[in-house]
Amino acid sequence: MIINDNLMSLFAAQNLQNTQNDLQKVLQQLSSGLRINSAADDAAGLAIAQKMDAQVSGLDQAKRNAQDAISLIQTAGGGLSEIQAMLQRMRELAVQAASDTMTASDRQQLQNEVDQLAQEIQQIATTTQFNTQKLLDGSYQSKVFQVGANAGETLTLSIGQMTAGTLKVGGYDNGWNLSAATVSPTSAVLGGASTAATFAVVTATTDSLVGNGAYTLTVTSISATSYSVALVDSSGATVASATVAGTDTSATLTDANTNSVLTVTLGGSDTFSSVTTTEATTSVTISDASVNFVASDTTVQAGLDITSAAAASAAISTLDNAIQQVSAQQAVLGAYQNRLQHVINVNAISYENLTSAKAQIMDVDMATAMAQFTRDQILQQAGIAALAQANQVPAAVLKLLG
Repeated sequence: MIINDNLMSLFAAQNLQNTQNDLQKVLQQLSSGLRINSAADDAAGLAIAQKMDAQVSGLDQAKRNAQDAISLIQTAGGGLSEIQAMLQRMRELAVQAASDTMTASDRQQLQNEVDQLAQEIQQIATTTQFNTQKLLDGSYQSKVFQVGANAGETLTLSIGQMTAGTLKVGGYDNGWNLSAATVSPTSAVLGGASTAATFAVVTATTDSLVGNGAYTLTVTSISATSYSVALVDSSGATVASATVAGTDTSATLTDANTNSVLTVTLGGSDTFSSVTTTEATTSVTISDASVNFVASDTTVQAGLDITSAAAASAAISTLDNAIQQVSAQQAVLGAYQNRLQHVINVNAISYENLTSAKAQIMDVDMATAMAQFTRDQILQQAGIAALAQANQVPAAVLKLLG
């Protein structure tokens, strides 16, 4: 019998400590509902679950993004529906005005309603907004919707311009609002007769109704006896061009897209001189002291005219084109809305599956945990009792001293 080292007591105390650790862990699981409460519980499982959690939260936000996109499309669609209804009414009025049962005063009354409807179309096109962004004035272009949990999972949407000018039913400028030209440079040296160089540049102001953006007018020398005059839009595309003799005082350009005619006045005096270089090629120096290159728009459309039978008949065709244009845009928006709804459905399914997978890793099985808790409670009580008995063993030594 020994008293310095009570091995039975040490053994009972160690097992009691292990039981208390297990009991503490299972109590934490039962109170939190989680199997993994720290990295020590399951380091690999926690890392996997956290990646899944990022996906789950991303999918949840992506669903909201897609729903916001649908709301935006519905807002634009509402404006288009009203524009379409007004175009249908304008066509009805044009058909009525095309009949010679109408007098001039009758047609004027119909014209008054057409003008009011055209103004309202312009109003809707320029004021329909979603979150302060205008939707129908042509500025909503290449907008990206993040509809997935990961980078690159996007949809891109552009909405066409639906103004009265674009639809050709209301007051609009069918041409270009150009500022006065400035010659730049005042002289250019060309290496050879076929070499071109920009001789004058004009930057346009933005058309307030058509909204086609800024234009650049370039007057380029092709040779000592001719010019190339071109109008280039903001994307760099040439919308109209003409070649004129160096002695001409003006050039006429026609934009095939809008049937707009532009007259460019080539003011000032042109001087040409030839110089022979050491390379035996001819260089031409072109000088022009003028700063009054002028571009003037000669085609302005006031609005849809139904004040005569012939004009009303032409207006019917114009309105048919406008109705088709709006219908095409409505179809595009409808297709996007259906696609976004499917995106929401797919995200919802992925959200559900990932949540379930994460739960398999993170969530505790309450029945198993309760069984473990009951077991640990019993072991704790037994361990305490065993430790008490083990501590009583050394006391038997006293009987030997009897």
